[in-house]
Amino acid sequence: MISVILFWKVFMIILLRLISESQLVYAGSKPSVGGHVDLRAISSRPEPTWCQAPSLVCIMVDRTVYADEAHTPKIALRQIFGRLALRSELCRAAADGGLLSVEVFAMLGDTATAVKTSLQTLLPTATLGTDAAAQELSLMQLAAVWHSCFALQGQFATRRARMEEDPTKIPEMAQEDHAEFRSRFVTAHPDVILLDAKEPHKKFVEKLSRDFLVHGMVPFYTVAEIRTRADSIIQKSGLTKNAEDLLTISKADEPDQVTDVHTLLHRVHAFFMALEYLHICTYSRKAGPLRYMQELEQFRAECPGLPYLLAADSLIRKKVNRLQAEQREVYSTFELALLEVLENHKYLWNDARTKAALARVDRTKPERPDPQDQVVEAAVAAQSPSKRKRKRNKNKGNKSDTAEVKPVRKDQFDKKKDTKVDKDKRIPESEWKTISQAASAVSGPKRCHYFNSSMGCALGDKCRFKHLCMVCGSAHSMVGNH
Repeated sequence: MISVILFWKVFMIILLRLISESQLVYAGSKPSVGGHVDLRAISSRPEPTWCQAPSLVCIMVDRTVYADEAHTPKIALRQIFGRLALRSELCRAAADGGLLSVEVFAMLGDTATAVKTSLQTLLPTATLGTDAAAQELSLMQLAAVWHSCFALQGQFATRRARMEEDPTKIPEMAQEDHAEFRSRFVTAHPDVILLDAKEPHKKFVEKLSRDFLVHGMVPFYTVAEIRTRADSIIQKSGLTKNAEDLLTISKADEPDQVTDVHTLLHRVHAFFMALEYLHICTYSRKAGPLRYMQELEQFRAECPGLPYLLAADSLIRKKVNRLQAEQREVYSTFELALLEVLENHKYLWNDARTKAALARVDRTKPERPDPQDQVVEAAVAAQSPSKRKRKRNKNKGNKSDTAEVKPVRKDQFDKKKDTKVDKDKRIPESEWKTISQAASAVSGPKRCHYFNSSMGCALGDKCRFKHLCMVCGSAHSMVGNH
């Protein structure tokens, strides 16, 4: 009992001493009268170093005021300036000397000595300092900027190599860059009304930038892969496709299927906006995107319905991708390939009509079950027939031999094959007659009548006739071009 009382006395003495010391710390040198804490003394004390940490955010990005927009470095280089606390005079001198990006700064040399020599050539001596010591210190600070830029370029190269190994790895784009892309588009096209349903999603812009960087061309994206700002992107998990990391979990965006015509048109619009964001193709009628959107609207008026638009958009953009892939020396840019398809491949609109119509017919046909899914029962061994049944079967065989055999018409074997092409009921009679007359003057391999009609050929590359014009022999249909 006495030990417990002593324990509590010692505990209370220590507690009172700690309270008195804390009051001394907060009030300053000594506590105020009455033992109360002087709040004015607390407010007048300077903040500790950790409380001033938010002030470091101000120097993470360079805040130097430059001469004009043409002499303002890129945001990545300005971030390096801010992290290294480079003086404003040196920042302006580097910008005036043409060092505006990380890539240019990284090419100043391979060693620090070579970099200093290049800087002395590019920058005026007066901006580096008044004496030799100040100039050497300025050169060392600029050499530190070069070292950071050189390391950053190495990281970019490593990241690109990883992107080529695993197509699911998409580097994230800086929000500053994406905002700059959008503001530049708004400045260039003030008459375009931007909605969330018509603007490209930041994830899709990142994906397009990655693909164009790796492949050097614009790949074909289905409408389900093109995403807008109004879409909610859901990622699905899976395994990587490379052989080194077979068990590494990767994430890919889940495609969002299109259910109406307006969504399709909005996503195509977002696709062309993303192309201008990345300086791949200009958003104009002369370059092709606005002209394609207009022709797609006209085709929608002629053939209303989502299947027709899906077929047309898929065929045309696939053809653009194929021209770029197979004839890179002729169609080096997306703009040239798109204009070529819109000018000289108008038959694709007819093929889209046929493809959508045949797809509708195929959906109405009943699906045949797969033979592999059918259960085959083992045949039961038949019992040997009795003597009476064998006699009955023998009598039936004799009757069938003596029955009259129907005479076979000879003209069934002698009838020649009719080489005349049958006309589809959907093709006008006058149009078919014009195509047939033109076909009679063609020499050489036979050319497809359906390809030259307004309906198009449903067989495509599998057709046994040549898909050439009946009049001039070019790779376009006769109807609509002659």
